[in-house]
Amino acid sequence: MDKGCLIGLAGGLGSGKSTAAQYFACQYSFEILSFGEMLTDILEKRGKEVTRENLQAMGNQLYRALGPGGLTQMLMQKVHLCKKYVIDGIRHISVYEFLKAHYDNKFILCYLEAPTIVRFQRLVSRRRFTQRLSLE
Repeated sequence: MDKGCLIGLAGGLGSGKSTAAQYFACQYSFEILSFGEMLTDILEKRGKEVTRENLQAMGNQLYRALGPGGLTQMLMQKVHLCKKYVIDGIRHISVYEFLKAHYDNKFILCYLEAPTIVRFQRLVSRRRFTQRLSLE
């Protein structure tokens, strides 16, 4: 992993995407890129509460306004492909398609899974977005 590359992490809530991103950052000096952090910054600048609903609404609003590749282009503005990056949280197929089309042989997608009970325990331990969280 000495040359530049781009790893995209996808998976459900609590599947381990952020933990995997931290691993790549600590063990292999990857820089972490996060749609969630980018959207959080936008919400905070607009004085809006950072909730799961507001993050999803902002992401959807920008997705509609900028098109399938626009949100990804915002995130990728600071990327230099001589470096190593890991994207924490790819949620749309259009993001994968954009990254594959623009970064082809430098892009790898990893889909993470974890048992439902493990994911539930992780989400409860975070103590965010838990107001409607249940195993049902």
